[in-house]
Amino acid sequence: MGRPVSLIKWLFLPPIVAIPTILVVRSLGSPLESGSVDASLWGLIGLLFITLTALYALFILQGAKSGYIPVQLIAQGLLLCPLSVSFGARLQWVGVTMAVCGAVVLTTLYYYRPHKAAPIEKPEEGVQDSDLPVPFAVTDETGNILSVSDALLEIAGISREAALSLNIAMLLPPGAGTAMLGAKAWNVHQQPMKNGRICFRLEPKTLSDAAQAPQAVSFVDPVTGLHTRSYAMRRLEEELYRIRRYGHFLTSILMRLSFPPSSDSDPWVEDAFRAYCRAVHTSLRTSDIAFSSGPRDIFLILIDTDNDAAEVVIAKLETLMHSLRPSHPSLSTAVILRVTDFVKGGPGVPNAEDLVKRVDENMRAKYTLGS
Repeated sequence: MGRPVSLIKWLFLPPIVAIPTILVVRSLGSPLESGSVDASLWGLIGLLFITLTALYALFILQGAKSGYIPVQLIAQGLLLCPLSVSFGARLQWVGVTMAVCGAVVLTTLYYYRPHKAAPIEKPEEGVQDSDLPVPFAVTDETGNILSVSDALLEIAGISREAALSLNIAMLLPPGAGTAMLGAKAWNVHQQPMKNGRICFRLEPKTLSDAAQAPQAVSFVDPVTGLHTRSYAMRRLEEELYRIRRYGHFLTSILMRLSFPPSSDSDPWVEDAFRAYCRAVHTSLRTSDIAFSSGPRDIFLILIDTDNDAAEVVIAKLETLMHSLRPSHPSLSTAVILRVTDFVKGGPGVPNAEDLVKRVDENMRAKYTLGS
């Protein structure tokens, strides 16, 4: 629907207002002081006058609320200049002043006119992330499910209420790169998010995935039950990126099981170490990372954990070793050597390889030979 057009504004078109302007100049002029005006100047003034008239009419058709008076001043001022010369009215400077003032006001109005912001498209009501046809779940740092897609609920065959009360470990093997769900094999992609949340996304396992070497798709070392080094280093790099960008923090712990030299040849020592590794892995949070960085080393990466909380975890793992001694007597002679490294946001956040190297050097410096 067009905007209503005011008939009164049409009565003030520059050609109509020019009639009283001509009459006023003629009445104030003197034939003795009149002069000739070049035809080319009249042609230029006429062309500008017609242009300004068209602009005035365009303002009316668009329903503009301002700009009429400046256009009128410019039009009448331009017309006043040659009329004053022609009729000898000596009003040329009045015409120039009117035209300049009108141009300044019109430019100011155009420059400072309010601009309507482009409307922001709102998402369709009722559409949520959970409606996406992608099987995924978002958990907190301990693995509790915060949101889950309808596609994953359909695959798992459970209700949304039941899924939101579960830990992700009940649906997907912790740290594993593949999972069997709904009688189908899936590749599991784990990605950290803001505020310590973790996104688990499932993709159908293809024939090309099955043809790959087992170590390329396995995130867990079958011998120790800990994460593989390649997976752990990739996850550590992701967490260090989160620290640099979002200001998160983590604590890395290097635990080294030291056995007496006389027991190095004991075949049960290796079995005891592996049993302890598996127990460590099951006792950690889903978001934490643990891998073997040496023959008797366990490297822990505790996400969003400060030094005090890390000491609590260490005490828990030391107690865990005591509980395994009845089934693995070799652990009775073992001593845990350990060192921690707290990393927080700010300058100097290392990359994954440098952090592991730094922690290992701190271990060597703390437990020197013969100390």
